[in-house]
Amino acid sequence: MMEIVFQNKREDFEPFYDYMSKRTEQGKRLSAQAYSQKQLWTVEFAAFWAALAWGMTSSWKIGLGGFIVMLAFAQFLFLLMSRFKPREYLGRQIYRNQEQWLKPKAIQVFQLPRTLKTDEDWLEIANSESVHRWRWRQVDQIGLTPNFIFIHVGNCPVVYVPKRDFPSEESFIEFGKKLVELQEKNKDQPIGAER
Repeated sequence: MMEIVFQNKREDFEPFYDYMSKRTEQGKRLSAQAYSQKQLWTVEFAAFWAALAWGMTSSWKIGLGGFIVMLAFAQFLFLLMSRFKPREYLGRQIYRNQEQWLKPKAIQVFQLPRTLKTDEDWLEIANSESVHRWRWRQVDQIGLTPNFIFIHVGNCPVVYVPKRDFPSEESFIEFGKKLVELQEKNKDQPIGAER
């Protein structure tokens, strides 16, 4: 059995947004959709200004030139703003925007100390307000980063365990590897199967 008491802080949201947008299929899909929408908006924006220039000058060449200039300018500006990583930037923005819908009570609960316990059959996460317990076959993914362990279980919010709450970096790495091992070992077990 393994156990760790951890506590999230408000500043843990940013590494979560970064992780979700870069390292999960859901985040990559959302980022790609947002990027496509952004590209479409940019073309529409450039086309509007080109049509305006064409209408004012009655010259299709000026309209076309205006379209090309506005499109290039808007793309370059966005690339600068996103530090040349437009999809990741947009993905983080999507997750960041969801934060505004969190109720103050949810943020308070998020910051409560939690205890994570595991054994060969179960993963349990508890705080003073709730207890969540799942068979390992319910755990979809364990994500390891240099500073967090991310635990994905179905439609539940992703739980992230910070390295700062472990006694050492070695214990953090060992704990993360053990979680991955338990998840891998049980991922193909059918729902409802007896152990």
